[in-house]
Amino acid sequence: MGSISRHLRLETWVKSLGLRRTKRYFTGVAVGAAWLLSAATPAVAATSPTLGVVVVGSGSVTSRPAGIACPGKCTATFATGTRVVLTPQAKNGSTFLRWSGPCTGTGACTVTVSTLTAVAAQFLAGPSTRPQPTTKYLAVPGPYYGSGIKFYVTPGGSSILNVSVPTTYLNCVPSGAINDHIGILQVAVEPNGSFSTAASQNGALSGSAVKFTYTFAGRFQTATTTTSASATGTWSESIAYASGTTASCKSNDQSWTATLFREPLQHKVLIEAGSYAGNGITFSVASGGIQNVSVLTTYLNCTPSGAVNDHITIADVAIKPDGSFTSKSSQKGVFSGSNAKFTYTFAGYFEGPTEVGAATVAGTWSETVVPTSGATTMCASNDQSWTATRS
Repeated sequence: MGSISRHLRLETWVKSLGLRRTKRYFTGVAVGAAWLLSAATPAVAATSPTLGVVVVGSGSVTSRPAGIACPGKCTATFATGTRVVLTPQAKNGSTFLRWSGPCTGTGACTVTVSTLTAVAAQFLAGPSTRPQPTTKYLAVPGPYYGSGIKFYVTPGGSSILNVSVPTTYLNCVPSGAINDHIGILQVAVEPNGSFSTAASQNGALSGSAVKFTYTFAGRFQTATTTTSASATGTWSESIAYASGTTASCKSNDQSWTATLFREPLQHKVLIEAGSYAGNGITFSVASGGIQNVSVLTTYLNCTPSGAVNDHITIADVAIKPDGSFTSKSSQKGVFSGSNAKFTYTFAGYFEGPTEVGAATVAGTWSETVVPTSGATTMCASNDQSWTATRS
């Protein structure tokens, strides 16, 4: 009975050591275990040496011959001279790091038990294997229309794509007014349905280099028994001129409301092969890519004065798995009797069905021309929104 009691006290001590997972305690585990073994089993040690094992971390150690299965059974007595093989086994994504005491290496260890012996095994925690909670977004996927604005919410509700305000009205200082537009490719949406973004671009307007700045913010509302899912918010645009009589133009904050057009929910990106056309743009979709992009007419403002019409042709644009695409290309050519560099951008997202049921793609394009000499210093189309529908 005394031997059983001593072994129980030893196992309780060994388990308590296993809870100390910090590195600074690990090096003393085997020494402490050996001391306690010596103090706890003086009468048994001469004929039946005791082996004790401490496990630190998420893992286990078993012995051959049987006797050790730690955690659980962490001490055992063996005949003098018995060769005991200890095998570590990681659990819950952990890895076996090292032994302490008479064992070394990172594999199984053989111990010849001829006296009181203590061994410690340390396991290093791995990545959590718990399933991660899925974030739920309040925004309902699909196309939204209203108040001179349209955009599309991706499956899952985490992004707004292809924000288009076709007409913006800006008052200028010291005088005058101007009509423009807003096109924003992507806006992140918070799980609670709120969103806010600010974007800018450099371009040309009225013979001056300008900087366009846009803000777009709001919040989604879920559907009720009498209303569809919707969103409300504000947008604004400002234009700062680098030269000329006009210093700046501003729309001030403008309110908007948009309502989800189509339900039930779309759960995946819809990329359909075929021919697409709209807003003076044509292209085809096949084999995971967009081909033969053609913008028939581009209109560019120039600095210090003038304007020019041109066109865009792009042979291939790759489509990403999320339905987005972006392309930037350039070529050298001749413009108004001068060598020039032409630069084109073409980007957007596949949206899915429109109000008439056909698959839709939307985005922005732009063109800039920079002559190497001559009176014209730059011509720019600025970003232009487009929508194309599968025919």
